[in-house]
Amino acid sequence: MASSKAFLLQECHNVRDVLDETLRYKYGGEGSKDFYEECLIRLDSTKAGIEQTPDQDHDQLTAFSIQLRRLTYLIARIERSSIGEYSWPFVEELKEMAASICAEVTLTHDRTLPKIHVLSEGGLRYAIDPEQSRPSASRRKILTIVLPRTLKHFVLLHSILGHEIGHAIWAHAKHQNRLKQIRDAHLSRSGSVLETPDATAARMFDSNVPFMVRQSLMSKGAKQGDFFTRTADWDAWIEELLCDLIGLLTFGPSYVAAACHLLLAIDPTGMKYGPDHPPVAWRLNMLLDASSILGLDVVSSSHSPTDEAAQAFWSELKTKRNIDSWCDVIDRPALKDALSELSLLLNDHPPAPYPLGADTLLPGLIADLKNLVPPVGFSIADDDSLRCPTIDFRHILYAGWIQGHSNTIGQKDLNRLCEHAIMQQRALKMFTALPA
Repeated sequence: MASSKAFLLQECHNVRDVLDETLRYKYGGEGSKDFYEECLIRLDSTKAGIEQTPDQDHDQLTAFSIQLRRLTYLIARIERSSIGEYSWPFVEELKEMAASICAEVTLTHDRTLPKIHVLSEGGLRYAIDPEQSRPSASRRKILTIVLPRTLKHFVLLHSILGHEIGHAIWAHAKHQNRLKQIRDAHLSRSGSVLETPDATAARMFDSNVPFMVRQSLMSKGAKQGDFFTRTADWDAWIEELLCDLIGLLTFGPSYVAAACHLLLAIDPTGMKYGPDHPPVAWRLNMLLDASSILGLDVVSSSHSPTDEAAQAFWSELKTKRNIDSWCDVIDRPALKDALSELSLLLNDHPPAPYPLGADTLLPGLIADLKNLVPPVGFSIADDDSLRCPTIDFRHILYAGWIQGHSNTIGQKDLNRLCEHAIMQQRALKMFTALPA
């Protein structure tokens, strides 16, 4: 029987064979070369460590076994991230946002971008899974974006990934202290529902708690005194709310619409909560208040039909608000201060913040959609020259949501037109970056 060390060395050869096979896959425009090289660096370091470890050092061999297992898991995920499994134009834009704010200082560069790959899964799960810490034998972190397989071309719903960017920021060591300060100073300020786990538990067990929540607490046998030690994670709840605000500040109105549609599709009551997630109604009420504070719910385009369509879109979203005051856990002054501080953080990492200037673009983009044309703002000037303005993909998404409210275009066609518009804008961006 082979020794543990011999088995691990054989496993290194097996992993190398699997890694070589990944070269046949295509992961976005840049291909698989970078993934291969990053994984190979980690594999070679692990193999060298095993070779230098005595057969009797079981603790160290176990540690290397764990490293190999993590590497094989990573390679398996990469194998599932074929370019045909997701909306690559949207993802390429998302990569630019995530890479900018998740860059880190390494020995080779003071701004090392993470390597990002994408995979699709069953269900309705959207996620960004960052490595919590970069392995010592590596050049950079690897960031995994997860999209639902059935919704791969529904780019309007992909705006929910703004929330997942929040989780990626939260997991990044260089941002954690600042986010904690924002949380403590504003979301959890003195006297608030979110000040402490005890204060939040008191809201969950309030005498005016909605019946469905009370029923859920009773069915779970939850107790106020140990609610956040046995039933839920208070820190995770606060992180979720903070990430919702980051989603709003990165994707704007499209994030609010995607959150309302997806969260209420999973929980139409808005009263469900989980170990890591506060009640849906808390989140949506907060987002609608935050949108009002930022002025996103008012469109002044100097084009009456556009303004009316935008007003109808926002009016529908506001019907998703739960009128029970139990669902309001952050007051507007605290929310305004939190948004201001988060905006300062995001503004340091373009293109992360949602760009201003949507109002003047919306009439043309919506007109394109009504004519079943990808909304890219293309026009012909009086001198017959072609005008192809650069339009941020989040403005395209906003136009898509507004037009979608009218129900004059099927959702599949509407998303396809917006996806094509994002692809065309990617092409313009790449063309203008070419040397003259």
